[in-house]
Amino acid sequence: NHPTIATYDETFNVSNPTRTGYTFSGWKVTGMDNVMHTYGGQTTNASSIESTKATSFKNLHSTSGSEVTFTAQWTKNTYNIAYELDGGAYGTNHPTTATYDETFNVSNPSRTGYTFSGWKITGMNN
Repeated sequence: NHPTIATYDETFNVSNPTRTGYTFSGWKVTGMDNVMHTYGGQTTNASSIESTKATSFKNLHSTSGSEVTFTAQWTKNTYNIAYELDGGAYGTNHPTTATYDETFNVSNPSRTGYTFSGWKITGMNN
């Protein structure tokens, strides 16, 4: 639900978006004039709202009389990493968390009398 037009003095609703690997942290709403605006259960006469997860809005009159902009704000997800070394020892680099869409390196483990043949990675989404 993402309307492109709204009538002044009538409430309209928006849906909060989703994005793979990210958490929606709120809408940044800009371009409003200094009349009283309503979002969720709050009001403001500021020209912008920095971050809100509100889904209902009313009286978002713009400074130019035509457009108020909603910009989605995102936070990258961080995931935990667990290792099953099966009697082996950690290499020099074994992070315990990873952030979505950022590269990280993992050192291969060692185990006396064995040759490391690779990682079996489980628990991931598509």
